[in-house]
Amino acid sequence: MAFIKKHLIDEISKNIKNSVKMEEAILKICNSYYENPVHNMEDMKLRNKKIKGDIFEYFTQLYLLHIYKLKNVWLLKDLPEDIRNNLKLTKKDYGIDLIGQDDQNRFYAVQAKFKKRDVKSRVAVTWKQLSTFYALCARTGPYYKFIVCTTGDYVMRMGKKTWKDVTINYNSIKKITHFQWLDICKCDKIQCQKSEKSEKSEKSEKSEKPPLTRQQLREKRLLIFNN
Repeated sequence: MAFIKKHLIDEISKNIKNSVKMEEAILKICNSYYENPVHNMEDMKLRNKKIKGDIFEYFTQLYLLHIYKLKNVWLLKDLPEDIRNNLKLTKKDYGIDLIGQDDQNRFYAVQAKFKKRDVKSRVAVTWKQLSTFYALCARTGPYYKFIVCTTGDYVMRMGKKTWKDVTINYNSIKKITHFQWLDICKCDKIQCQKSEKSEKSEKSEKSEKPPLTRQQLREKRLLIFNN
């Protein structure tokens, strides 16, 4: 899904140049795949509500690296196997979306929650929406802090908020400076280009493989049948 991250970085760059309010641009970028008209099957596959969350997860990763200044931030699917085992996590998303790591090698459990903005009232992330995240945090880890990154205005937690609970909300996104936005784009454009080249080389390697002969196909069918 490197093209989603590339799309995010390209759109951020474009909006910076056009002096758009970046907090509003992020909402627009996350909604773009879902709201734009589709012209082919590939676009049709992307037109779903989940894609908003996927794009916002990438944004959360960028925020935690460049603004919150964590040393490493992984999407759950990209988490190294040794860290996954140490934290007792599976690859399935049951509430934790990302894992962060600071300079002291302490781990952070992160949930990214994209919320549609409402001009008439403040938008909240409810305890019901957070309950699976905190339940999974209690059964895995240990984690130094629990971070909820959202386009909402505030987070409703059960009980008193502690120093371990961190909220990155819409107001936090509004506080990102012009130069911080530029740093995000500058650093991650290079990473996106590397990822794109890597994907292209993998595809070319696959395409270079010769097709199976009739005899090889026959042997493959027999092997499946016998098993």
